[in-house]
Amino acid sequence: MLVFEFHFNPKLKEDSVFDSFIYEPENEYEKNLGSLYIVGELTNALPKEKKFLNQLSSKIKDGYYRISGKSTQESSFRNSLKEANNFLEEQQRQGNIDWLGNINISAITLKDFNFSFTKTGEIKILLCRNNEITNIGEQLKENGSSSLKTFSNIVSGKLAPEDKIIILTKQSFDLFQKEDLLSDILSSFEKCEKPKDKDKTIKKILNKKRDLLSEISGIFVLISLEENKNQTVKMKEPLSLKKSLPAKLPSLSLLPKIKKITKIGKFIPKIPTRRIIPSFKKGVPIKISIKKILSPVSSLENLKTKQIIALIATFIIILSLGNYIFKVQRQKEIERVNATIDQTKEKMARAENALIYGNERECNLLYQEAWNDLLILLEEKIPEKEKVISLKDSIEEELFKLNNIESNPSLELIIEINKSEFEPKNFVFSQSEFYLSNPQSNLVHFSKQDKLQLPGKVLLSEKFQDIALFLLESNEIIFVKNKEITSIKELINPYPEAKFKDISSFGPNLYLLDSENREIIKYALGTENSLEGELWLQKEAKKPLDPQSIAVDGSIWVMSKDNNILRYYRGELQEEIEIDIFPKAEGESKLITNSELSNLYLLTPEQNRIAILSKEGKIIKQFKFNDLNSMKDLSVSEKEDLIYILDSYSLYKLSI
Repeated sequence: MLVFEFHFNPKLKEDSVFDSFIYEPENEYEKNLGSLYIVGELTNALPKEKKFLNQLSSKIKDGYYRISGKSTQESSFRNSLKEANNFLEEQQRQGNIDWLGNINISAITLKDFNFSFTKTGEIKILLCRNNEITNIGEQLKENGSSSLKTFSNIVSGKLAPEDKIIILTKQSFDLFQKEDLLSDILSSFEKCEKPKDKDKTIKKILNKKRDLLSEISGIFVLISLEENKNQTVKMKEPLSLKKSLPAKLPSLSLLPKIKKITKIGKFIPKIPTRRIIPSFKKGVPIKISIKKILSPVSSLENLKTKQIIALIATFIIILSLGNYIFKVQRQKEIERVNATIDQTKEKMARAENALIYGNERECNLLYQEAWNDLLILLEEKIPEKEKVISLKDSIEEELFKLNNIESNPSLELIIEINKSEFEPKNFVFSQSEFYLSNPQSNLVHFSKQDKLQLPGKVLLSEKFQDIALFLLESNEIIFVKNKEITSIKELINPYPEAKFKDISSFGPNLYLLDSENREIIKYALGTENSLEGELWLQKEAKKPLDPQSIAVDGSIWVMSKDNNILRYYRGELQEEIEIDIFPKAEGESKLITNSELSNLYLLTPEQNRIAILSKEGKIIKQFKFNDLNSMKDLSVSEKEDLIYILDSYSLYKLSI
């Protein structure tokens, strides 16, 4: 696939902004969705709106490549346009309405020969097939950019191998149509075999019209689907470079996007041989001159000498060949590593660009992707290793800043359990007292090393008002206050074999998470000796995937193993928050919040990390503890100024 991109006189009109954005798949998931092309123009633009197209295109791109195993090209495209409409609606709510009626934009997705597109405004999308040009953009019903739903319709279809798609802004289209430039370009284009020759051909044709082109401002993009084994197009995102032609055409800016790829074939050494065939003439006697006659022993020794020489020569050839192959392989490895480094630097540049435009999330994701690429590379034995490590460290430094990571904050030791007794797994902080428990034991330890023996093994623990609750293996709830058991109640589950993984309370109710059945069971804590459980999630509600932990503040927050936090209300899913956290959360995790806490607190033991998130999912602060060995549980004070951390046999306090 070849993409040719031309920008004509971007600065000709002060009140006009236009740009094109080409996004190429960068991982296996994105390859399933293909490439995304956006061309946009904003007329009657104010200086403050110079970044508007960049922001809108980023919204479309983010929505299109959002990770989801069930996404298809068309469904992802629809989702991306919803994101774009939401962005435009938000702009209007904020009073930014200058773009209304002034925006012309097209978006095209292309995967193999499947394509979908949408457009709004006076931008043209043309399909060239068998020397015929069709305005396929006319198939879309225009809403007009004054509508709250700027993007409402899409067209999908299948392309042929020789098809070409052309995108033109209005002024470019008018001139190209008037001068019949497209016919000239396409007819000359077909005669060229190499992409560089095609690029030169297009430039040559445009140069002939340089006087006319110098008077317009706009974009011309040509996408050719033809396949060429030795050539490909290198696409960058976002594509907003402007490179001028030589003095021959000072007022025209062009952006050819072609990169040649040279194949390296296998080297097969060819050893020349010469066969000497004596020539004899009829009737001419053969004269044989023998200077020395060798004895049979001498002949044998001579033969052995020749064999040894031949063997040494063969060994030298094999050694030289092996050395050559080693050098070729090493050179390939160096080229592969350098290619990864170049790609990483490109992502870093895009991340910096995203940060300039205020898109912290995109910046964070790009840096994380670049960091992961280098991490995978470092798992191999590679040349240029020091260069890769240095680049990874520099990316890590940026990620630490973006993700507000503080390493090894000061901790205060509160309790230390004797290793000969047991290793605590959970704890509850109630009425200035800590209750530490272990699922394999029926003992509860207190702050001053006092102990309380319960009538069964403790599975989970939770604070309820000023009482510490303990769920036993026997499906009983133990109420402990002032270090004494005040009551015991039996839980009656709505179905057999419920296996509880986490517990939380809110108001007069207790909520238990059954991770295997992906259910949340609610118990009303009354005066009865037995508590009837009921399924809290509605039957039609989307259930959490591999849920790890729950926390309740009126809504129920569920942490799933795929690093998403789901918020439910009245048994229905309200929102799903993607956590773009670095380092990525892996393994078991624990989520904490309640009606008194304004934030979410996430414990990820495998990373020895506590993350503080807003209830919108934004990273506020992270603490990374390199000196802790086995983080198990945490609790947060009502004022959110203290965090209590259980690690191995010790309980610590962290001031925040």
